[in-house]
Amino acid sequence: MISKMNAMIDSAYSEFNTLQEKIQKLESQMNIPRNLHLEYEDLKEEHYKVSTEFEEQKEKYEAAVKANKELEEVLTETESKLKEANFQRQQLRKKVAYLEELNNDM
Repeated sequence: MISKMNAMIDSAYSEFNTLQEKIQKLESQMNIPRNLHLEYEDLKEEHYKVSTEFEEQKEKYEAAVKANKELEEVLTETESKLKEANFQRQQLRKKVAYLEELNNDM
């Protein structure tokens, strides 16, 4: 009878140890989703920050592109005016040379 009791106690201890191992395994598996959730929240916050910074940089880039386009238009207009002024100066020089030559002939 004592050996039967000892066998039952050993069996109970064995089952207890098995159940305890299963509980520890389940507890460790439960911690994984918590950690993943925290990591997900951190990543979500970081994504928001990066997205916000990206939008700010995009706006700055677009403003710089617009300003560059406007400056290119001003440059083109200024170059056109310079070309016209050089042409007019050349025409005036020709007139001055013609008038000087005419004056010398008189």
